[in-house]
Amino acid sequence: MTPLNSIERIFSSPGRVRVLVDLLDKSEVNITQLSRLGLNYASVAKHIRALKAEGLLYEKRFGRIRIVCVNEDDARIPLLRRFVREWRRLEQGLARA
Repeated sequence: MTPLNSIERIFSSPGRVRVLVDLLDKSEVNITQLSRLGLNYASVAKHIRALKAEGLLYEKRFGRIRIVCVNEDDARIPLLRRFVREWRRLEQGLARA
């Protein structure tokens, strides 16, 4: 697997991108809180599984509560955070224009 294939899989779904961006902002979140992104629970769970398979996330469980966490040990996380920050800056600049 090449890094490009990995990035393509991460960004292949708008829903997956929304889940990832929200998690990058918070570092960890209760999985049910991600439903506020406008996705149903099954979709959120599917995207989390894909991101966990990529090694970007891991999960902690406390009884029935599932907390999803960003894997800060993954070298791609700082790059993804920088990308999201720059994307938002670009969007703000375009909104002002």
